[in-house]
Amino acid sequence: MFINKIISFIILGLLLSQCPEGYQEYILANNEQCLNNSDYNCYHNEDIEILNVLIGNNCIDYDENGVYTTIECIANHDCNSDGFVWPIEICNQNWENGRLIELNCAESELIGNIPANIGSLDNLTLLDLSNNYLEGEIPASIGNLSQLKTLVIQNNLLDSNIPSEIGQLSELEELNMRNSGLSGNIPHEIGNISTLKYMNFMYNNLTGNIPPSIGNIAVLNYLLLGSNNLSGEIPTEIMNLTSLFELGLWGNNLYGEIPYELTNLINLEFLYLGHNNLTGPIPSQIVNLSSLIALGLENNYLEGEIPENIGLLENLEIIWLNNNLLSGEIPLSIGNLNHLVELNLYENQLSGWIPLSIENLNNLDFFWVGKNLLTGIIPQYIAYLSSYAIYDNYFCPPYPSATVIGYQNTSNCTEYIQGNINNDDMLDILDVIMGVDFILNQNYLTNYEYWALDLDGDGSHDINDIVYLVQLIMYHQ
Repeated sequence: MFINKIISFIILGLLLSQCPEGYQEYILANNEQCLNNSDYNCYHNEDIEILNVLIGNNCIDYDENGVYTTIECIANHDCNSDGFVWPIEICNQNWENGRLIELNCAESELIGNIPANIGSLDNLTLLDLSNNYLEGEIPASIGNLSQLKTLVIQNNLLDSNIPSEIGQLSELEELNMRNSGLSGNIPHEIGNISTLKYMNFMYNNLTGNIPPSIGNIAVLNYLLLGSNNLSGEIPTEIMNLTSLFELGLWGNNLYGEIPYELTNLINLEFLYLGHNNLTGPIPSQIVNLSSLIALGLENNYLEGEIPENIGLLENLEIIWLNNNLLSGEIPLSIGNLNHLVELNLYENQLSGWIPLSIENLNNLDFFWVGKNLLTGIIPQYIAYLSSYAIYDNYFCPPYPSATVIGYQNTSNCTEYIQGNINNDDMLDILDVIMGVDFILNQNYLTNYEYWALDLDGDGSHDINDIVYLVQLIMYHQ
């Protein structure tokens, strides 16, 4: 039952309403505590009606007097502490000339349905219903909120499709329906919202293909569709979104190859395509995404080699390529990624040595290369990382101290001797000559030569290494 004007007058002590037709008057005692209300005391009837529906969902009018007391309401919305809950008190409101322009109900313990006539709030620019217990469907009338710029319904208990009418919100800039119990397809009409900058449908049960019409939203900065049941290929139209900062399509059933047109996304900083069914190679053009901070392609069926010049992505902090079918060697250029914190290459088919250039990565904290076909010597710096996995490979002794090695297949191992630079199983003057030549001429070193010459373990090659080598030769004679 809605709060009627006569009871409002009695409770509030109003003598006479000065409001125009279609408006009603509310003057709260201790109004200074209710900062969300304007000095204008006349409020549009339809706006008040919708607020009363929200109150009615959360209160029970036990005495049937048309007024809700705090005892009758589940949550406390009594901002002026007079013992009653008035429609202009629920949630945080902002009014202008008697019309509701902002309604922020985040974490307001709301239950029940979203009012079916919510589209009557046609002056609304912000609607935030996040972190509540709302159920049911998103009303089609929401498409009538033509002034709306921000729509947030995340973290609710809805059982709803995304209404196609949402494409009528021609002023919308932020759309967040994360974790709200959504199902069905993403309507192609969403591509009509040319003003949209932020779209988040993560953690729902959405199905079907990603609508190519999304590529029409040229100003979109964030496209977050992770953890749904979306299928089909990644539409090439997405590559028209040159303003995109983050593309999150992880945790779906997408298949096909990663479109090489990704290189059009010149402002992209975060690319998350993991936990899908993607196949084919990692496009070599990916190194053109010079702003990239995080690259997540894990848990797919990607084949081929890691792009050799991946080191050009100098802003990368995270590389997740684990659980794929990647082969070849770990590129030497990875050692150029000075900001890299996490490198996860776990469970692929990578071979060869761990490039010692990785030792240059001072910020590296997480290094997983377990379950590959890697060979050679395990670098000493592994022991100083916070998290690493090197088991189930073909690494050979000597193993660095204080390191958890795990199982290694050593059936084809050669006995490596540090200092034996020419790998002839002997420590002699030829190794000294070779070492001096490497240092003076700064020759390119193989992984083995790099390790064999670094006798003092400082990651560089200088006269100290030669001194150690001479001492080692004399010791072995």
